[in-house]
Amino acid sequence: MMMPTGVWLTIVSYRDFYDVPRLMLAADPESRYWILDSSFDDEQDEYSAAYSVYFAGRQLEQANAAFDFHAKGNKREVRGTVPITHLKFDPTKRLQFVLQPAQNS
Repeated sequence: MMMPTGVWLTIVSYRDFYDVPRLMLAADPESRYWILDSSFDDEQDEYSAAYSVYFAGRQLEQANAAFDFHAKGNKREVRGTVPITHLKFDPTKRLQFVLQPAQNS
């Protein structure tokens, strides 16, 4: 199971905002919750150019607990990675985003 493309996901919660949210909990239209994490890389001295994606469950209470647990440094199983450039955010960059479908070259 991966995050859906081409539909708006709601940002339920976020932390570490630097030009975009760097850690967020998002809900898709199917009521699945996802953690997206673009951590700061001390060696590169910058944030990652991609989000690591983690599934956080189908219930808000469970997802919030997973998000808090993750924010404390406890990582879940990575479901994939998504380049930040593949996300189209709402104008505030704090409410919603769409994962753009992969382009075939």
